[in-house]
Amino acid sequence: MKIVLGPHVVEVLSDKKTTEQLARDGKMGDSDLERLQIRVRGDLPRSVFRETLVHEALHHVIGLTAWFEKLSDDQQEDLVRSVSPYVAQLGLFLDLVEEGRG
Repeated sequence: MKIVLGPHVVEVLSDKKTTEQLARDGKMGDSDLERLQIRVRGDLPRSVFRETLVHEALHHVIGLTAWFEKLSDDQQEDLVRSVSPYVAQLGLFLDLVEEGRG
């Protein structure tokens, strides 16, 4: 799967091999800004998968902004951890609103 974030097309991997590698490393997901890649475990419940995908995508968003140079890695992680659950919730909210419009 690929997603567009700003001017970039980011590859999202959640296949069996990726899931096994992340599980072995004790991670739910990770991202590589240079390779334009996000990896998320495919065995996560849907809501956790979505929140993890949003979390990793936000790392890419920060990488596109001036905040990337201003925040340390720890500060970036703190920011992403604090907002990603709410951003993911907005996606679920939008799904419900769209379903109700029918």
